[in-house]
Amino acid sequence: MVRMNFSCGDHVMYANYGVCEIVAIEQRPDFQDPSKTLSYYSLAPLNERLGKVLLPESRLDALRPTISNQEALDLIDNVEVISIDAFTDKSHKAIEDHFRALLRSNDIEDIICVVKSMHSRIMEQTECGKHPSTSYLRLEKEARKRFHSELAYALAIEEDDVEDFIKSRIEH
Repeated sequence: MVRMNFSCGDHVMYANYGVCEIVAIEQRPDFQDPSKTLSYYSLAPLNERLGKVLLPESRLDALRPTISNQEALDLIDNVEVISIDAFTDKSHKAIEDHFRALLRSNDIEDIICVVKSMHSRIMEQTECGKHPSTSYLRLEKEARKRFHSELAYALAIEEDDVEDFIKSRIEH
């Protein structure tokens, strides 16, 4: 993976917290070897009240630039061509781990794939008269939140308005 250069004030997508602003880059002692100093990125999640997150420079691969307004519109226009992941296994844990790995990739198309895959599986279970799997519901909720968070930022709209925006754009 190509290492990105980020600066204070940049907005980035951090897999664990969504869209964040880089508010500081600080030199701090290494926890394992206090005689060394490391660069740490201080991130402020935009949509959470979690305070700040410190990320060591060695973990910058967990960040990526946020998508642009045009990239967001292109994603919405092409969401239908993003495939559903048909991964299956006898172990529910293996299935959940597979989809969690897609979320950890922090790739926007993988996140959409998880939303679509979980939605499809939930609908299948519901149509068969079964209660949807709790893990499917959790995965869909988490992936949808990440997707909507980034779209809201890119499109300069509220997260609550993303679903309606997508529907109106697809209908036209």
